[in-house]
Amino acid sequence: MGFTRTITNENQTGSGVNTLNGRGGLVALSAIAANNTATGTYPAVRLNQTLNERLTAYLLDSSFVQSTYNGGVVYITNQNGVFSYYAGTTVNTVFPFKLYVDPLDGYNTIGYSLTATGQECASGIQIGSVYWTLSSTALSGTSAGTRMPIEVNNTPGPNSTMPSISTTTQVFCLNTASLGGSYICDQDRRRVIQAVL
Repeated sequence: MGFTRTITNENQTGSGVNTLNGRGGLVALSAIAANNTATGTYPAVRLNQTLNERLTAYLLDSSFVQSTYNGGVVYITNQNGVFSYYAGTTVNTVFPFKLYVDPLDGYNTIGYSLTATGQECASGIQIGSVYWTLSSTALSGTSAGTRMPIEVNNTPGPNSTMPSISTTTQVFCLNTASLGGSYICDQDRRRVIQAVL
């Protein structure tokens, strides 16, 4: 290979934006979703549009990893995650998936479905990341239209030796307000009361 490149992605703007990120007030037994099935819009990512060149990268796989869990004051909820994820929109994406950007022909995106469901005692910030595993080789285009293979040098994702790209999302879970206005889930509130008695 003649050269290497780090492949970067960005969120699709407009209808594909990740509306789940930064949402607050996810109470127990409630749910929010980044996708809107009524309108058929899903969060999506694309190759970085600041590139003034042709680039094709193949995605080999996709996964979701929750990195930050929070629980009630007394205990953590057994590391139960609040997120549910799958790659694609109405059906799962078939891999390998070709992402491309071209100054003349435009670009494509990959969508995903991401929801979060409140759980009792899952309070505080919950953070997770969607990872797409990349092929170790991508293609770059020259002004003459020639396609040249390039080596991808992105950092490997979790549980993989292959390069990857990722996007991170977060939600804030709130539970029953009690004990002077502190947010605490009902099960922890009962344990605190029993300990005091």
